[in-house]
Formats: sequence, structure tokens, C-alpha cells
Amino acid sequence: MPTSPRAATAPAHSRSVIRDADVADLDTINGILAAAVSGWGLAARVLRLSLPSLRYDAMDVRTMRARLITDGGTAVGFSCTEPADPHDPPENRRLLTLHGLYVLPRRQRTGIGARLLADVEALARAEGYAGLATRAWRESSAFFTAHGFIPCAPGEPSLWPRPLWRALD
Repeated sequence: MPTSPRAATAPAHSRSVIRDADVADLDTINGILAAAVSGWGLAARVLRLSLPSLRYDAMDVRTMRARLITDGGTAVGFSCTEPADPHDPPENRRLLTLHGLYVLPRRQRTGIGARLLADVEALARAEGYAGLATRAWRESSAFFTAHGFIPCAPGEPSLWPRPLWRALD
């Protein structure tokens, strides 16, 4: 009986490796970010004006925890987290902030983003966080909602990026 092409393909996670990123990975991280944001269908002017503010720099990598996922040795996505601001209300202080989670457009919907999110959740649990917080852009909102994130303030107008959170059980 012939095997379907999909069945013969190894799962996205079988060859992928997640590791801490450092300053030497900045070009790779920002390349993934630029590719992902460029896939959002933004007008060229909006992309030109907004992309520089989204890029990560050496200080970001030194003060946040960046994780890079490779598949078959090729970088295909990354996540970046930081503790919630100590000036936040007490109920937010035990949240780990997911500052960014980006996957190359050609690798989206293959489980790479879910694998990165699971990695972030495992790190958050190991460090004693009660939940995750993020600010999702319109283009990523469905991903986070599908993974159990809810609006921080139900009934809040649709702001982008939208503040979302999820409790860790």
C-alpha cells in the first residue's frame, strides 16, 4: 500500500533544536523577524517605518532570554521573553512576558511556533511563573488564541498589538 507524501515527511519537531541565542545570533534573529513581518501584507511605507522599531539589538539579547529554533541546522524561528515589569500591578508580576515569537513564513503552520511556545511555557514553569503575557499583532492573534491566550481586559476595544495572557496550570 503506497504511503502518502505527508506520512513520509518527518514531523517538524523531529529535527529541530531549540537553544539559547546570544549577540552573535542577532542578524539571524532580525532576519527571521523581517521575513515574518514582511509576510503580513503591510504597505511598503508601513513596513519601512515599523520594522526598525521591532528589531532586536545587543541590549535586548543581554537583558531578555532569546531562544532560537533550528531545523536541520537552519534557523527557522525564535522567541524572546522577559520578566513582567516590577512596576506592574502585583497580579502581573508573576507573569513572564513573551516579547516576541516569530517563525519564517515558509515554516509557519508546521508546528515550529507551537514548539517554541511549549519551550517558553516549560521555561516559565521551571522558573515559577504563574502565566505568560504577550501583545499579539492582528496577524498572530489567532495563533495565541488557539493556544489558550485570552485578552487581559475582556471587552477592551480591539487594540493592536492586543494584550493577551494565559495562566500556566
